Amino acid sequence: MKNSRSHKNSAASPSVVPHVVILGAGFGGTYTLINLMHRLRRGQAKVTIINRTNYFLFTPLLHEVATGALAHHNVVESLRSIMRPFDADLMVGEIKNIDTARKIVATDMGEVPYDILVIATGSKTNFYGTPGAEEHTLVLKNLYDAIKLRNTIINSIEKSTIT
Repeated sequence: MKNSRSHKNSAASPSVVPHVVILGAGFGGTYTLINLMHRLRRGQAKVTIINRTNYFLFTPLLHEVATGALAHHNVVESLRSIMRPFDADLMVGEIKNIDTARKIVATDMGEVPYDILVIATGSKTNFYGTPGAEEHTLVLKNLYDAIKLRNTIINSIEKSTIT
């Protein structure tokens, strides 16, 4: 069965390339983009990444930001600069819904049609039902968490020096 949106259309009709949409630009989404684009020739597919921020976060160094050993700008890189050599598009926004029947991702910036969808949105912290854990834990999943933890540590030290 031939896909009507395939790039292997006859010479008489214009070629339509598949639209690959990648949800999330953490390690999974970003490295999917890089590996995909190294395997495709330019123009063989249109690629769009949808992410809630315009930067790639190097999460293994978040603890360094939280302890003050690194500034927050040292653990982020512009997604646009990562994507520039690959001629991919970035949409900064929140994903609201995925309609698999219509092949559309609804975001707060509008609808994005796709031919191929990659879901690489990461994970959510699980407190395993431990009473009080969610309310009293400082998680370390994103840049804001690291800054909040660093500020909490600094404020606690400052409070402890007041006599």
